[in-house]
Amino acid sequence: MRIAIMGAGGLGGYYGAMLQRGGESVAFIARGAHLRALQHDGLRVDSAHVGDFHLPRVTATDDPATLGEMDVVLMGVKSYDLAAACNAIRPLLGAETFVVPLLNGVDMAERIGAAIGPGRALGATVFLSCNVIAPGHLRPHVHLRGTAARRQEHRGQRRGKVRCAVVRTAIHDDALRAGRLAGQPVVFATNQLTILAPADNPADLHTPADLAKPGLRLVLAAPGAPVRQYSDQRIALMGDAVFQTAVYANLASEEPNVRQVATRVLLGEADAGIVYASDVTPDIAGRVLQIAIQAAQNVVATYPIVVVGEAPGGEVAQAFADFVLGPDGQSILQEWGFGN
Repeated sequence: MRIAIMGAGGLGGYYGAMLQRGGESVAFIARGAHLRALQHDGLRVDSAHVGDFHLPRVTATDDPATLGEMDVVLMGVKSYDLAAACNAIRPLLGAETFVVPLLNGVDMAERIGAAIGPGRALGATVFLSCNVIAPGHLRPHVHLRGTAARRQEHRGQRRGKVRCAVVRTAIHDDALRAGRLAGQPVVFATNQLTILAPADNPADLHTPADLAKPGLRLVLAAPGAPVRQYSDQRIALMGDAVFQTAVYANLASEEPNVRQVATRVLLGEADAGIVYASDVTPDIAGRVLQIAIQAAQNVVATYPIVVVGEAPGGEVAQAFADFVLGPDGQSILQEWGFGN
């Protein structure tokens, strides 16, 4: 089977690596330093669950049009890039191609179907966290069992579409209003922002006020990412208009997601970045410096969970939600930097 990974970052890259390791023909669509590493050195995965492995040769490009038609496209981009990604994958779509979203959100399959045509998008549930710890190098953190699934023939082909129960952590108001959820969302975790600097702290940062130092190389997530909205709010609370102008004058890069912000800082390509506390994972905590943001200037992000109403495998979905909300799930979340 020919499979394309649109957005081969942490999650997409990991599933693509596992599929190629299992003998499938996989093409990774990426960009920047991560793409260059894939093209020159292949893809490395460090995993306590499946074992460490290295794929020395992978097909990687930033131009989907060079790949030809695929059987399956796994969509691993962020939701704010979804419209552009749907347009970019059009050269990959043959008459029998279907697309599987790996994004948060109860309506992602519907949004993809509206963009590329009905009957092509298939809902999926992912219980996995994975970081890009360096370009071309992935480390999954939590690997939990998936929901029960059933298979059906896809337009007479032997390959099947997986239809599964869904627990989503990005809950949309329209889904609530439409009565598509089995209950009320419950907050299962919280998160806050922190300022990240390389361990050797070349810019000599000590407080958030130092973000305005002339010549500082600051990296933030790109506009549209939720963490960028929070970062902008926090910068506004940290100082007056003169301070804010000085901070944004230091903006050296805008990354597609918060984990890329952390990676840039970790590699010494930036003097500071604003990330979620949960992005300072145990594997990088000893190699970076955190500068706390005062509570009055910080923001608390909340993450709700709820079972989708009338979903196949709803009992399994509810069991997962109960696990996440229970002591074992909460302990795992706290270990990885989330509040409860």
